[in-house]
Order: sequence, then C-alpha cells, then structure tokens
Amino acid sequence: MSNTLDTPILFLIFNRPDTTMQVFSQIKKQKPKFLYLASDGGRDKREQCIVDDVRDYVLSHIDWDCEVIKLFRDHNLGCKLAVSDAITWFFDQEEYGIILEDDCLPSNSFFNFCQEGLRAFQDDETKYQIAGFNHLEEVRDVESDYFICPSFCSIWGWASWRRAWEKYHVSPSWDSRLENRKSNDERIIVKDHKKKIKAISNGFDTWDYQWDYAIFKNRGEIVYPKKSLVKNIGIGESGTHTKNTDDPLNRVCSHEMEKISFTSLKNNYSKDFYQYRLNEIKKTYFHNRVKRKLSKVFGYERV
Repeated sequence: MSNTLDTPILFLIFNRPDTTMQVFSQIKKQKPKFLYLASDGGRDKREQCIVDDVRDYVLSHIDWDCEVIKLFRDHNLGCKLAVSDAITWFFDQEEYGIILEDDCLPSNSFFNFCQEGLRAFQDDETKYQIAGFNHLEEVRDVESDYFICPSFCSIWGWASWRRAWEKYHVSPSWDSRLENRKSNDERIIVKDHKKKIKAISNGFDTWDYQWDYAIFKNRGEIVYPKKSLVKNIGIGESGTHTKNTDDPLNRVCSHEMEKISFTSLKNNYSKDFYQYRLNEIKKTYFHNRVKRKLSKVFGYERV
C-alpha cells in the first residue's frame, strides 16, 4: 500500500467557497503531486467575482510541492459542457485519475481506495469507474472492502481511466440495439436511459447521464467501497440538480477504512446495492406513469 498520492486529481470548482474550502482541505492533506483545477466562468459580473475569489483561494493555499495545471474559463459554458470538457481535458493528459467536485467531501481513505483500485483494475477493461459514494452508506451482503456493480455509476467523488472515458459522448445518440436486451431488469434500465437521452437532446444541462449511459451501453462495471467514503455537502438551494435537503442521500456520511485490500473474490457483487439502485428507477418510472395518467384524467375533465 502506497503512503503517497501519486494519482493525479482533477478538482472542479465554481461559485461555492464554503464547500470548496472543505473539500480542498481534504485534498491538501494528501499533497498530490499533480493537481488539475477546472472552473467554469461566471454567468454575470457578480458571479464572476465569486468565481475569481474561489480560484484565488485554492491557488493561494497550495503550500506543498506539486504541479498545478489550470483550465479557467472566461465565459460560462454551463454544467454539461464545463464539466465534461474538463474531464476530457484531464484524461487527454493523464492515463487515469481522481475527479472531485466542490461539494463532494471525501474521507482520507477515499484517496487510497481510488489509487489502489485504479492500479488493481487498470488492465480490466470491464471496469469503468472507481466510486467513492455508496448510496446505502454501507452494504452488509459482502465481506470484502469493495464490491462490483454492473452499471449504476456514482459521480460524487470517483476515479477512472482514459480508456473508459474515451467511450463517453457529451451528446450521444440512442442505440436502439439496447432494446433487445432480454432481462426484465435491463428492460427497465433501458427505458430509463432512453428517457434521459431524450432529455439531453431536448436541452437538459447535465453531463452525468451520458457517462452512466456509456457504461451501461458497453456493459461496464463500477467498483464501490463497502462503506461510503464521500459525503455530499452541496445538497440544498445552492445545488445544481440536488436541492431537496430531505433526500435520503443527504444523510449518507463518509467513513474511514483501516486498510484497503483488492483481491479476486468470486462473490463480491452486492445484490442489496443493485436492487436498491434498480428500485429507485422503478419508483421514478411508476411515479411518472401515475402523473401522466392523472394529467390525462384531469385534462379530459377540463374539456
């Protein structure tokens, strides 16, 4: 186990000084040798002042020996392009690395988990991502430090390889061959992805639907920690897509792991975790069906 962080980090910052300071304090403890900083431009002069303050804070508090590479935008690109272009820029220069947004607060163990996971699965092209956030906080149906999940990525603190990100397209077209997948579970997931691809084509400003789609389309797998190593501290009014503070994910805490071991285990798939993520899709699908039916009923009543 390495005691130094040789793995490059991409830190995505913008207009939230409070969360940025907390996340940066954790990065600072690791003293990474290579730190990439990416920041979108402000949407107006007032916001640009905040963006500039955040950039200045991070740059002025790098007090260890490291190479700093910057991508600071002069104009606002929005969530979809600013984040996806920054990750592409990062992987154009690095074979692998860790990606942290300004509201994803990692534990100390997160960095080692990512670094060791990247090394362990570097040559396994079925693996697309090392995730830091565990939606259940802890899974109890596996004994190992990690488990594998087919599809269902997590972008709240993660790591990956250039070989995987090369499958990403920011404006993907729908692959109708996916509709031939046979299992009931996959059919539900296919419908969810098709709906999200349509939302992107209609202008929804996000970058992560495309990443999840790329992983599912290519039958990729994600390596998760047994316990969550990241807490999202940005859920609320300042969040881009996560504003509901009553969201159960807001209660997920981060943990430390005494030691991290990646070994070849036959049964390191978590059925509990997979079922939880699948049920979340089913609930959304069911609620949308009910809303459509109610809309039709009340629509007819108004005629």
